Amino acid sequence: MNRLLPMLCIVAVAGPGFFGCAIADVINESRDTVYIKPEHGAGVFMLGPGSTYRGEQDGIAANGNVIKSSDRIDLIVKAGGTVEIVQKNPITLAVETIRAGRLKRAPDEGWRPLFDKADLQRADVTGATR
Repeated sequence: MNRLLPMLCIVAVAGPGFFGCAIADVINESRDTVYIKPEHGAGVFMLGPGSTYRGEQDGIAANGNVIKSSDRIDLIVKAGGTVEIVQKNPITLAVETIRAGRLKRAPDEGWRPLFDKADLQRADVTGATR
């Protein structure tokens, strides 16, 4: 118990994400639809305004941008369409800055449906037609 007590105190103060145990949710606080590429499996999930996706995601399309996320990262799409990364573990956050972020092109065909959704989002904003 003596060894466990310091860890329990850290979790109580910093939250479970300190040890890399974040839920890996996507929270959509915007008024627009967000699209999610799950970490495991194929396809794209649609997340309506004010909704939460519970589960690990590989990336999202929000406001016409595709964002790659690392494992066990929570993403919050704010009202203006910006994406906030929520991670308390400093090691995982450092990895996030290296291997995640905005993607300009699909790394492989599994990402194509998400990029298609981002294209549609940009077209909706600009009024362009496809």
